[in-house]
Amino acid sequence: MTADLSISLQPYITGPLLIAAILVIGIAAAGSLAFAKRAFWLRALFSLLLIGAILNPQLVRTQRASQKSVGIVVVDDSESQRVSGRIDAVEAALEAITKASPARPNLEWQVARVSAMQAGPTDARTALAPTVRDALASVPSSQQAGLVLLTDGQISDPDALKSLGSDMPIHAVITGSRTFQDRRLIVERQAAFAEVGKPQTIDVLIEDTGFEPGGLANLSWTRNDGSTLSTQAIPGQTVTLTFTPSHRGLNTLELEVNERPGEATTANNRITLAINGVRNRLRVVLVSGEPYQGERLWRSTLKSDPSVDLVHFTILRLPTSRDVTPVSDLSLIPFPTQELFEKNLDKFDLVIFDRYSMRGVLQQRYLANLAQYVRRGGALLVAVGPEYGQDLSLYTTPLGDVLPVAPRGEILDTAFRPQLTDLGLRHPVTAGLINAENPRLWGPWYRLSAGTALTGQTIMKGPLNLPLVVLDRQGDGRIAMVMSDQSWVWGRGIEGGGPYNALIRRLIHWLMAEPDLEEEHLSARAEGRTISIERRSLSGPQEPVSITTPSGEVVTIALKQGAPGVYSATYEADSEGLFRLEDDSGTALAAVGAVSRQEIERLEPDPDSLAPVVNKTSGGLYWAEDGAPAPRLIDQGERRAGREWMGLLDRSEGAVASIARTPMLPAWAWLFLLSGSLLATWWRESR
Repeated sequence: MTADLSISLQPYITGPLLIAAILVIGIAAAGSLAFAKRAFWLRALFSLLLIGAILNPQLVRTQRASQKSVGIVVVDDSESQRVSGRIDAVEAALEAITKASPARPNLEWQVARVSAMQAGPTDARTALAPTVRDALASVPSSQQAGLVLLTDGQISDPDALKSLGSDMPIHAVITGSRTFQDRRLIVERQAAFAEVGKPQTIDVLIEDTGFEPGGLANLSWTRNDGSTLSTQAIPGQTVTLTFTPSHRGLNTLELEVNERPGEATTANNRITLAINGVRNRLRVVLVSGEPYQGERLWRSTLKSDPSVDLVHFTILRLPTSRDVTPVSDLSLIPFPTQELFEKNLDKFDLVIFDRYSMRGVLQQRYLANLAQYVRRGGALLVAVGPEYGQDLSLYTTPLGDVLPVAPRGEILDTAFRPQLTDLGLRHPVTAGLINAENPRLWGPWYRLSAGTALTGQTIMKGPLNLPLVVLDRQGDGRIAMVMSDQSWVWGRGIEGGGPYNALIRRLIHWLMAEPDLEEEHLSARAEGRTISIERRSLSGPQEPVSITTPSGEVVTIALKQGAPGVYSATYEADSEGLFRLEDDSGTALAAVGAVSRQEIERLEPDPDSLAPVVNKTSGGLYWAEDGAPAPRLIDQGERRAGREWMGLLDRSEGAVASIARTPMLPAWAWLFLLSGSLLATWWRESR
């Protein structure tokens, strides 16, 4: 506890009245010089005592509680600090500063850390101001001795630091090297969304910092199918790459440039791009062999999807039909077989045959074209009825070479409830679609075309374990077969119905190679710092998943089975950025926090960003590679920084604990002095 003694005035009158009184007394005292020279000094003394009595001077005793001066250190622990040994330099500087003993005692430190996880979602560099404000709010302003920033200068909010409004000095210790050298890869232009199958251009720049110009760099890029291409590039010149999304959803492209000897880090030599593939419109042609109740439901289901462009033909009149109606009077559209199955077949994403049989409408060569279309990557969905087991079956045409089910020639006209096979319980097309423990929750179908599954995957079965829904791959294309024309019964809700729309949509999306419906598929989703990993597989227990962190560290994590065919795990991320997950099935990406590429793209130290902040408070700017500056307690008004030391305000006096006021003279003393001076004046003038 310390005490200060001071004098303050507590006048009995204030404002203009006080000024007027002092002027009158002063004028009267001055007039006495002309009219009463013998007693002038006594009159002047009386005037001064009268003014003193009016001003009422008091002794003020202020007691202050002793306290510690608190220095605040804010440590930049972002991604750019975790390269080239910077974080070790930060910790060494922090220890040197906080452990040093200044010449004066009563100094303690408060340390706050800020990581990229605490930056705003749109910040490209680390934001220090929010953490600084929180640290200042936790320390009373009367104890704030100074602020020390341990950072590489790669910050996004220097203006916010300048506007803190504090009178304490701000010092900055810059990590990194003055002779910084680095090679980095920059994506100047890319599309976040791209149409599947259409080439997209990506502009890439290789930038060398601190190196002598000249030489070539090797730029390679790996597509999500695993294929790798490379080219020679000149640093400083833009390179344009071409990338074609192969499927809807996430398409990845990994870019990498070779390491240059002497560079600080290779963390920014590789970039993984995530491009979302979208389909403009799904072009579907539906060919119905004859009208029946399920035909309208097929059409309604496909037309209800806004992403589907549907072309639908129903065979109402055969070329061999004979009737007395003139052709010119028929309101029928001729089936454009040549345009659909020869000239424009590749323009369609999916072809559907619904109860179609060979009745002279399509020639054999058109069906041969369709088989080649499938092998080249096309999609075919075939729903069959009794016609599939007859002589005019599609299986007897060139298209039969790619169909996975051979007809037995038998038709089962009996009610049955579709069931999932063991494979269907795990397959993403049907997993969770039907309650396998209680199939009676779904309505029955009433007819099945018996067949033998030669290839593919049987995911649903009918009576006698006959295949009902079969999926297959032929070449680069896909085929789905439904061995019954009774699926519409579910759609009509007969006897409870069933998941008709869900089944048809899943079949179509599987045919379109949607990643979420792939049999072997790895996916990841980030919520906060938790990455949820899921692997769909039909092949049993899975190998651990490899996770590459933004810093390049590789860790593995084992998956555990949950639902049939689904294996999952969670991973707690300790940093922000893009995490790459890999296993035998492919690659998945998870973005934790704000994926700030600039945070690791630009790694050179940037003292210029903090110079205005430091200069405003007369603080110091130091390099960690020169050694940490020693703290020194100073008084207000003294020099605040030196070459090897940093100044911190001495706040040990503390806050006011109590204030005691005592009049310098009591009222009777003033009255005695005034009376005495007045009598002395009268006595002097009377002589």
